[in-house]
Amino acid sequence: MDRNGHVRDPATADAYAAARMPATFAASARAMDGAADRLPRLRPTTLLDVGAGTGAASWAASAVWPSLTELTLVDRAPAAIDLGRRLARGGPGPLAAARWLVADLEDDVALRADLVVGAYVLGELPAVKAGDVVARLWAATDRLLVLVEPGSRAGFGRIRAARAGLIAAGGRVAAPCPSDDTCPIQDPAWCHFLARLDRSPLQRRTKDASRSWEDEPFSYVAVVRPAAVDADPAPRVVLGRPRHRPGVVELRICDDGRIERRTLSRRDGPAWRTARDLGWGDPVPPIVLDRRDDVTADDGRTE
Repeated sequence: MDRNGHVRDPATADAYAAARMPATFAASARAMDGAADRLPRLRPTTLLDVGAGTGAASWAASAVWPSLTELTLVDRAPAAIDLGRRLARGGPGPLAAARWLVADLEDDVALRADLVVGAYVLGELPAVKAGDVVARLWAATDRLLVLVEPGSRAGFGRIRAARAGLIAAGGRVAAPCPSDDTCPIQDPAWCHFLARLDRSPLQRRTKDASRSWEDEPFSYVAVVRPAAVDADPAPRVVLGRPRHRPGVVELRICDDGRIERRTLSRRDGPAWRTARDLGWGDPVPPIVLDRRDDVTADDGRTE
């Protein structure tokens, strides 16, 4: 890869696959799982994976939605396309017969699909062109668009901008947000999640790492066409891990355009026991949401 992280030849494609493909798969799979949980009736059959690289997001989509039968993967790097095609050859599901195209995201790609995925691609674009690319991806989407970016302040900034543009274009947020209201999270805070993945011996050698696992931070948004499928948004724990103290759990919840802190203790009985099992990014069940005796506002700035 060059200094910008771009694949330029077979050697850098191999390096990317070893260093980044598993993490991209893990983050994409968790983002798509979030969308699938909120859209249980969604059964996409066609996929367009833009900035596909070696195909990690398509592998994830195929695992989340077995209904997929026709996959098209687009990337500007021929070396990435060649390696991705070889990795998919002979594999299970529709990836073995997928169509792989070399094209630049900044150019028009006259394709449409039920599901369109852009994983870790907006950050590779000039900032002034990202909005136009998101609009083209939305125009290519028949049912659901999923965008995934690094779980950093800059990555979330790109997701927040894309989210606002897609809502303005008529899309409805399916995940992870509880509504289509203006995002309440302000700088310097950002909304992100973690995908934990096991490191293979090759990854550990590639990254000179001692741990057998790693956490991939990511931000994402899944936007659905209202006429295509119904979504039923629900609040989520969005700003980090729940805080546990003896007999007490504190949650930060994104709820209809605001951030709230909710503290539950043993005296809350079933609501407390349910809250203890919630993790970063999990949907918050009604039994916890209905418990409102100890709720405080949060400006979304601190963690």
